Amino acid sequence: MKLLASPQDYKHCVREHAAFTLANEAGSESDKPFNTILGLLNGYMADSRSMTILEPLSRKYYRYIRRPRVRQLIYNVFGPVPRDATLLNSVLEVCYGTSLLPEKLDEPKALIDFVESLMEITPTNYKLALSVYKLTMNFCHPSVSANAIKFWACSNLINSIFQAIPVAPEYIWLEAATVMRNSEILDVSVRFHQQAVSVYPFSIKLWRSYLDICRSTDDIDKIVKCARERGVELS
Repeated sequence: MKLLASPQDYKHCVREHAAFTLANEAGSESDKPFNTILGLLNGYMADSRSMTILEPLSRKYYRYIRRPRVRQLIYNVFGPVPRDATLLNSVLEVCYGTSLLPEKLDEPKALIDFVESLMEITPTNYKLALSVYKLTMNFCHPSVSANAIKFWACSNLINSIFQAIPVAPEYIWLEAATVMRNSEILDVSVRFHQQAVSVYPFSIKLWRSYLDICRSTDDIDKIVKCARERGVELS
């Protein structure tokens, strides 16, 4: 069925196949569930029907450039459009539910290796990165430093959002800003908010979040002034 499926039906077939395979694995003695899932994903993502690329309209103009070298030069300057993470996330949802990850960190190193492998496939998978960060917020394990794993999760989250093409929706920036407000890495959170309000300069919620994390600094007046210049009143 999977071989005959159209690109539109391929996602549904993949979900069903993943659920069936994992149900069989649940009754086995396998102690490497992450390897099983990665094996499935590598097979699914190798299929041409999984290669959904959402190319922004602003990039399509260079297709009409007649000179191949100029066209290639412009493409290289822009860089490739990241692969869509919808299919990968749908498989993870079958495995773990809407969190996309197991609820407990029984083996932190195994989970870190698993997430790194997933992010290599879809570097701009900000939904997965958000779930990882939330999972590590209350992290406590004797084998791994809590601060180290939080910094790793924070870096993944920021990189995935900054690299996203098209730009990540406002609610993703806001959700990331909200969880990072509780981060002990204040400088990183401040820089993230600076980028967020530059991408969505008219977002009142992002400006307010930016103001809240800077209340302990001397930048409050500057932030209020910058927001006012964009028509956002924070006072």
